[in-house]
Amino acid sequence: MFRETPVMIKQSDLKLQWKRQERNENMKIKHLALVLAGVLLLTGCGSGQAAGTAEEDSSAKTNQTVDEANKGMGRYVEAETDLSDICRSAAGLRLTKDGTLYLCDAPGAVYESTDQGENWNPYELPSLEEVVDQSPIYFITMDMAEDGSLWAVGDHSVNEDEWNPQLMHFPKEGSAQIFDKLSLESGEQPCQVRVSDNGKVFLADYGANIYEVKEDQTVTKVLTADGRFSNLQIHNNLLAFYPDDGTGVKIYDLDQKEYVEDAVLDQFMQENYPGASSNGYSSFQVFYFWGNDDAFYVAGKSGLHRHVIGGGTMEEVINGGLSVLSNPNYWYSGMVALPDHEFLMLSSMGKLIRFTYDATIPSVPEKEITIYSLEEEDALLSAISTYQSKHPDVYVHYEVGMPQNSSVTKEDAIKNLNTEVLSGDGPDVLIMDGLPMDSFVEKGLLLDLTDFTQELSTKILLYENLVDGLKKDEKQYVIPLQVQFPVVAAKGAYANEMNDLKSMADAVEALSMAVPGDVLSTYSPKGIMRKFTPASAPSFKNADGTLNREAILTFWEQTKRIYDVQMASASEEKVEQYQMILPMYEQEYGSSYEDSSWFGYINALDYIGGSTHMMAGIADTPYTQAELYSLSKNKGCEDAVVRLMSGTAGKVYIPELMIGINASSANVDSSKEFLTDFLGDEILESMGGFPVSKTAMEQAFVPNPQDYVEGQPMYYAASSDPEGNMIEEQIWWPVDGDLEPFYRMVEEVTVPYVQDAVLEEAVYQAGTAYFEGASTLEEAWDELQSQISLYMAE
Repeated sequence: MFRETPVMIKQSDLKLQWKRQERNENMKIKHLALVLAGVLLLTGCGSGQAAGTAEEDSSAKTNQTVDEANKGMGRYVEAETDLSDICRSAAGLRLTKDGTLYLCDAPGAVYESTDQGENWNPYELPSLEEVVDQSPIYFITMDMAEDGSLWAVGDHSVNEDEWNPQLMHFPKEGSAQIFDKLSLESGEQPCQVRVSDNGKVFLADYGANIYEVKEDQTVTKVLTADGRFSNLQIHNNLLAFYPDDGTGVKIYDLDQKEYVEDAVLDQFMQENYPGASSNGYSSFQVFYFWGNDDAFYVAGKSGLHRHVIGGGTMEEVINGGLSVLSNPNYWYSGMVALPDHEFLMLSSMGKLIRFTYDATIPSVPEKEITIYSLEEEDALLSAISTYQSKHPDVYVHYEVGMPQNSSVTKEDAIKNLNTEVLSGDGPDVLIMDGLPMDSFVEKGLLLDLTDFTQELSTKILLYENLVDGLKKDEKQYVIPLQVQFPVVAAKGAYANEMNDLKSMADAVEALSMAVPGDVLSTYSPKGIMRKFTPASAPSFKNADGTLNREAILTFWEQTKRIYDVQMASASEEKVEQYQMILPMYEQEYGSSYEDSSWFGYINALDYIGGSTHMMAGIADTPYTQAELYSLSKNKGCEDAVVRLMSGTAGKVYIPELMIGINASSANVDSSKEFLTDFLGDEILESMGGFPVSKTAMEQAFVPNPQDYVEGQPMYYAASSDPEGNMIEEQIWWPVDGDLEPFYRMVEEVTVPYVQDAVLEEAVYQAGTAYFEGASTLEEAWDELQSQISLYMAE
């Protein structure tokens, strides 16, 4: 599978800058800098009681399971309010001592509520309005003070090509004060500001320094952290921040001038959030805050947990598995504790969620379904969360065979699952990605869904080719929830000739002779083979399960031609940088970079900037399709053509989240209802990929009206090359007729690529020896047969 939480591994230290054009306002996002340099994931779960009432330790686990003893009465319920019409890019939520709530919006607006978030009105701050009216501004962080003034860090420069964030103060009366004379260490720029309840202002810079700032622009350094961090918070004499290395939240005592040791909090963060991510300084995957009871709260995928700093337990308040907290699409921009044990959460999308404790409902619904996947899937978590909100009477257990940071191997996880299912036990619903689907079908472990699918097609307009492609012996055992497509892009004169793997190699050779420099930014035998595997791997085996000699030899011969061209045109420096990345990635993440989903990423900026002359990768989301559609609209790329990747297997698509039902499940009817709901438009859209439903697919391409302006780019991406030259990508959103070629491609694909990791790795190993001249083509074939014989027999 090619999709996971985004990770950027690049051979040059490029800073990606995103700007979004705002509609009907003289504002725009300026240079929201993201250096994408790590896999930042979450794990966890939970169950719940009203805040401050439970004492037992409820440490979250990766698999969302519930102890039978915890099935009492009472849990938190949620109500969502859409504030996206006033909150376009949430930058914070603040509750002051007088009970006023303030909502900050990054383009330069503040709203207030005096009734605990039921109603919101513009907050009159003339000093802010005056500055915003002068020129576009975008705030990185914003924080309201108890006196009703606003402190913020933002870029107020007129020149778009400059990035000059400054600390600003907007009082209720008088003019704005811009702190342009701050003496920060080594000329660092400010990035975060927080105001304490007693009015002290704390500022963080990009150099990981924290200062106390006075209104006369004098600063006193408080501390220097070990590395960059985000989510600076303050309560009384305590500072909290989250290091970018994912080591867990740090607490610093301002009075004692030392870090607070808290083994319980440290262990909890490592077990549940080992590397949570942030999007800049106002959007977070895990959020923490102090409540009105002075307790420290941690909110994230595992739920909401309460902790007394230095105490011995992490008390579960809200079960992540029964709330929107587990939805990875909901990044936190703020959360506060209200009176009567209520909580308000502000998502980066402008959704305000109120959590209220209801003592009259069961803590866990009586009706339960268990869903299993080999690895944790964000899209699945999102879908489960959406389903759960629609069906509060059903509890969905989500089991993960290989929890993040666990020692469980893939082989062990599959063996354990096999044992459970064969014994008549096991999960009700199975996500078959990464599992031996053919073996499960042969053993009769999957329910025949043929009749169910036919009935389903009368209710949901499915792409029949995408569903039918997964049939085995004319029977339907699994249904993909969404799909991806292997694609290539190059100048039309060459891309139009790429009709199969041989003609693709011909075109690459011709392209290399016509245009100097790299064709692809991949510099290893396995990397080149991996790029073109999706369009050929379905042909590696014959219908009877034996190896297809002709297809594999053709694959080796033609991809070697591409490899030879690439290595002949590559600079020694780029090859060395690439070779450095491979072991670094494996050491950091415990897996191969070339096997990661990021390896399939389509880097349009490299193509636009001319550092590569061809792209080969995976189109997996509507946003990716918007990039591909826009490629020829960018300067210098007018002759670019994007098309489905051709190989030895025909017109290939990649089914994702292939869902089936355990044939021995005691909840077959409930599982079918669950599957029907999962294939509905609302849940499919929430996953963020290309849905198998035609109506959901169309809806996925409906542009956000706040961002879309007809005839203008909807997004921008910018980067600089090693020489410092600016590269800008303009991204138009495809609408109506713009999507006809894409929809045509979706209708034409018929061959599913379901990864067979063992076979493919054997093909790469034997092929590498052939690529490097250590064996002949025939010797490589013999080696492959030797390696794979036992596996094929099984």
